[in-house]
Amino acid sequence: MADELMTTRELQEFLRLDRTTIYNLLSEGKLPGFKVGGQWRFSRQEIEAWLREQRASSPPETVRPSPEVLPVDCVQSIQAIFAEAMDVGSIVTRLDGEPLTEISNSCAFCNLILSTPEGYQRCVGSWRALASQRARRPRLHRCHAGLLYARGRIEVEDEFVAMVFAGQIVVDGALEEVEAGLDGLAAACDLPSTRLREALPSIRSRTSVDAERLMDLLDRLGHTLSGIGRQRLVLLRKLRHIAEVAAPMAP
Repeated sequence: MADELMTTRELQEFLRLDRTTIYNLLSEGKLPGFKVGGQWRFSRQEIEAWLREQRASSPPETVRPSPEVLPVDCVQSIQAIFAEAMDVGSIVTRLDGEPLTEISNSCAFCNLILSTPEGYQRCVGSWRALASQRARRPRLHRCHAGLLYARGRIEVEDEFVAMVFAGQIVVDGALEEVEAGLDGLAAACDLPSTRLREALPSIRSRTSVDAERLMDLLDRLGHTLSGIGRQRLVLLRKLRHIAEVAAPMAP
């Protein structure tokens, strides 16, 4: 039997999806189609084969809010832009402190700490500690190394699923607490104290006014990433619906 070509409207009815979702899938290269005279056409045979593939690799039966719904590549790019624009270190983690992204714009001092297993685990512990912070708005805390950092909430459908951090700073040039604990920090992270001392100038200093603005923008970043997570969850649920539609076609 000859292959049937479908228009976008016919595909909408066939998949029971809105036009925006179809165009989003096309732009992401997740749906087979081609253009004829500037208009999209879809092979019914290819669509049916695609549906079978979706069913085979469909999301879990109930797609719940979780860190896994976040599109990490997209989050990484947004995080990097924020970190460079604000000149701070930034990272997104799970609630247990384990990173979801690579740290962006990290200073040399923190890179030294993160380079050792001991230092890395101490940083994870600092990130994890803010998962239980009750305040919804970001506020500065002191990490295990004596630097200041803050946490923004990433929520999907009102569920707290991940954290975005900004920090690696001191306020008004106050390096005294960092310097005072330098020898102990070096020993705990299995690093020569001389190397940490040489890296002290890489720590950024902010005024209290700058720090307050950073909290505002970190809060907005958390809301932005939350919105991206919600949209991705909707898409995953629609893909699950597509897999269900494909079920009767399974050989």
